[in-house]
Amino acid sequence: MTNHIIGYEYDTEFEEIWEAFNPVEFHNWRLHIEPPQFLVDGLIERSSIILFYGPPKSMKSFLMVDLMVSLVKCENWLGRKISIPADVRYCAFEDADQLKMRTVCANQYKLTKKVKSSYFNSCGVAGPPPNIFEPLFFKALEYEKYQDEEYSDPDDPPRPPRVLIIDTLALAMSGVGDENSSAAMGKVVDTLRRIRDLGTTVIVVHHSGKDVSKGLRGHNSLEAAADSVFSVKKKPTSDLVKMKRELHRNGPAGEVFLFERKTGVLKDETGKDEKEYLVSYLDYIENSSETEKENTLTKPQILVLNSLQRLLKTDPTNVGAMFGLSEDHLAVSYPLLAEDCKHQNISPNGKSKASVTKAIKRAVEGLVDSSLVAEKDGFIWPTPLGQTDPDNAKNS
Repeated sequence: MTNHIIGYEYDTEFEEIWEAFNPVEFHNWRLHIEPPQFLVDGLIERSSIILFYGPPKSMKSFLMVDLMVSLVKCENWLGRKISIPADVRYCAFEDADQLKMRTVCANQYKLTKKVKSSYFNSCGVAGPPPNIFEPLFFKALEYEKYQDEEYSDPDDPPRPPRVLIIDTLALAMSGVGDENSSAAMGKVVDTLRRIRDLGTTVIVVHHSGKDVSKGLRGHNSLEAAADSVFSVKKKPTSDLVKMKRELHRNGPAGEVFLFERKTGVLKDETGKDEKEYLVSYLDYIENSSETEKENTLTKPQILVLNSLQRLLKTDPTNVGAMFGLSEDHLAVSYPLLAEDCKHQNISPNGKSKASVTKAIKRAVEGLVDSSLVAEKDGFIWPTPLGQTDPDNAKNS
C-alpha cells in the first residue's frame, strides 16, 4: 500500500522536499566567513551599493572625480589603502565636459602617478551615458562578466574590479517615474541590485530633501538598499567640504572626512588652444587646523548643550523602546529644549520669534553635524548614549 505524507508519496519526491527543510544537526555546522573585499580599505566594499547625497552645490561631483582618479591609479583615498586599480565608468547625466576637465585637473595636481588624460576622456566619463534601465545595458554587463570568467587564467593578474558612478540619480531615472513613488523607486533599487549582482560596485550621487537634516530625497527604499550612505555638505561661503558616513550596513558609521576646494590651471596639450583654464578640485585634509576650527562650538551650541544636560535631569523621556535601542536611553523633546533655550536668551539680538527659532535650529543642526548630539523624530540626546546603535541616531 502506498504511504502518503502531507500529500506526497513517500518516494524520491518526498525525500528531496524533506531534505530541503530538515535542519542540520547543530554539531555538524561549520561556520565559514569570507572576509569582505574592499575597493577602499574599510570604506567602500566591492560589489556593493553606495550612496553619496547632499544639497545642490555641495561639490558631490568633485568628490566623485576625486574618488575615481584615486581608484583608477591605485592611490590611497582618505588615507585608506586601495589594493588594486579599478575600471571606473562615470555616467555623467549633466556637465560631462566639465567633469572631464576636473578629472584631468585632479590627476595633474593630486596624484603622484600620472595617467594620460586621453584615458579619462575616452573611458572614465561617459556623456551622454547609456540608459541603465534598458535590457541591452544588462546584456553588456553580463557579456563582460562572461568574458572575465571564461578567459580568466590563474597566472594572469587579477581583473580590475568594475565601478559604475551614476551622477545624478534624479536625471538617470527621469523616464522611470517620481522618486517619491514606491513603485518607481522599487524599479530603481531592483536595477541597482542587478548591476551589483553582476559584480559591479554601484556608486549613486543623489540629492538631499528640502530639509537637509532629514537626509535623502525620495522614497526610503533607496536608503534601505544601500550598503553605505555618505552625506556631503559645504557652506556657501567656505571652501571646506565635509563628508560623513551616515549609515553602514556591516559596521559602525560616523566617520567624518574634510576636503578643501583648490584651483588648478589647465592648458590644451595639443597646442590648438592657447587659453588657460581655471579648474577646481578637492584636496583631502588630515589633522589640520581647519578641522579643529570646523569643530569649534559656537555660543548658541554651548547653550543648547547646557540646556540639554539640565533637561535630561529634570524632564527626560526614555526613547529606548520607541526607537528599538538595545537599552534605556534618555532624551529630551525638541519643543521642550527649544522653549528652555528661549528662556536662556539664546539669541539676544533676535528681533522676532522666527529669528530665535532659526538660531535654535542652526545650533542643533551644527551639533548633529559634529556628532555631539543625535536627533530623531523630535527627540534629542547626547551621542554617547546612542553609540551602541548608530543607525537609530540618524535624523528621520
